[in-house]
Amino acid sequence: MIDVSNGVLLTGLFFLLVSATLIFVALYRIRAGLPETSEARLRLEVADLKRQVAAQEAELRKMQSAIQTLTDAWTADRIKLTQVIALNHDLEVQLASLTGKAVGPVAVKTLTMLRKALVERLRLDELSVLAADVEVDMEDLGGETQEAKALKLLQYLQDRNRVGSLVYALRRMRPDIQLDVAP
Repeated sequence: MIDVSNGVLLTGLFFLLVSATLIFVALYRIRAGLPETSEARLRLEVADLKRQVAAQEAELRKMQSAIQTLTDAWTADRIKLTQVIALNHDLEVQLASLTGKAVGPVAVKTLTMLRKALVERLRLDELSVLAADVEVDMEDLGGETQEAKALKLLQYLQDRNRVGSLVYALRRMRPDIQLDVAP
């Protein structure tokens, strides 16, 4: 998938390639022994083309800087949104504990996606650290394999309406793991 930043970079690289080609053609004509007036004209063209290439390179650097700024802002906003979602879930859980009403169950699809991420994308030691981040001792849960431990952790947290805290902790620990769930 090509995103906007790659498209801008590809456009910039295309212009650089065209400019470089024009410079090489001009240099070839100069070396071919054209009359002196033509040679002087071509040298001026080459100098002009070099200035154009330098200007395009400067524009490309500006575009790259703008893309980086936008990417950084997007990442910061995404992290803030994740924190707000987790805080909202925590508040729902607290409200549920005060009122005695249960927070809605987590969808089976969400639990399956989480279990797969815990098993396929984390090492066993990372799973233990993640459990500690949500204040669960993996040793107390049991389970022999990583898959069994992940399943027990999810069941434990689901029984206590705390799956959202696991999603939040996982996103903090491993932002490279993309989860399409709202805790």
